[in-house]
Amino acid sequence: MKQELEQLNKSLSALGESTQALTKFLKGGPGSGPRPGGGSGETENFESDVKGKETYIDGDKGVYTGKTEMIHGGKFYSVEVQEGPKKGKIKVTQRPPSGKPDPLVAQHQAEWQAQQAEFRRLPKQN
Repeated sequence: MKQELEQLNKSLSALGESTQALTKFLKGGPGSGPRPGGGSGETENFESDVKGKETYIDGDKGVYTGKTEMIHGGKFYSVEVQEGPKKGKIKVTQRPPSGKPDPLVAQHQAEWQAQQAEFRRLPKQN
């Protein structure tokens, strides 16, 4: 039981770090290079080939700003909303401008689905 609590605390701590990194990314704060305590080499980049491409995010038209960041193995793209009630706001998506899923994201998704399938096979504890 104690080991399970320790594992849960580690997971919650990692989630908190991810949330903080995304918040800093959205606010445009300094973040070039590895983040302290991240351990997975999160970096902030600017990709000029992405900038200006259009997309739809939450039903509103948006334009990729070119700012990208790797957070815990996932690549996040910054999108500025161009129309709707959130016009001018910055949102984040993992969907690349090409529309094709990032192979790394697809790999993580497959691993997660395999883990979930394993958990379903475990007996339920009351």
